[in-house]
Amino acid sequence: MAAKDLKSADVSVRDSMTSPVITISPESSLLEASKLMRDKDIGAVIVVEGSEALGIVTEHDFVIFVANATDMDSTKVGEVMSKPLFTISPDSSIIDAAKVMGSNKIRKLPVVENDELKGIVTSEDIAKIAPSELELLMEIVSIKLDGVNEYLGETSSGNCENCGNFAEEIVRVGSGLICRSCATSSD
Repeated sequence: MAAKDLKSADVSVRDSMTSPVITISPESSLLEASKLMRDKDIGAVIVVEGSEALGIVTEHDFVIFVANATDMDSTKVGEVMSKPLFTISPDSSIIDAAKVMGSNKIRKLPVVENDELKGIVTSEDIAKIAPSELELLMEIVSIKLDGVNEYLGETSSGNCENCGNFAEEIVRVGSGLICRSCATSSD
């Protein structure tokens, strides 16, 4: 099946996920987790106990651990993993996966079926499947910004005639001069 013949809404998570998933025990140290991620060249490990997925540790988490001077050798993964673990079904669309990621501000989403970890789908996986949709979204954003800039016109500094506050940037809207905050909230 050629990707260009499909709409991204028709592509299932199962079609775009990575499997098998690299996992780690909650009793493992952060140092072990970091070495596993380095050796496997991955950005996250799923923390499992038996067959149950409990949490996730990501490369972003390691930035925080280092900044907080966390003892990587004695700290257990289970103590610092991100939870609750957001998951998705392999039969869901990648659009649904993108929505879950966006609403929860995550980039890696474990795939679970019948309480069993089946794979992982990432924002990068979705970007590979849906490049035309991403291009369309970028174009829409660009058009909307052009429209806002055209609507707002030329700028200067002064007091907003709507809220009365001084603003470094006020714009002419109709016959008045207002700040960008008032101008964009009046849409």
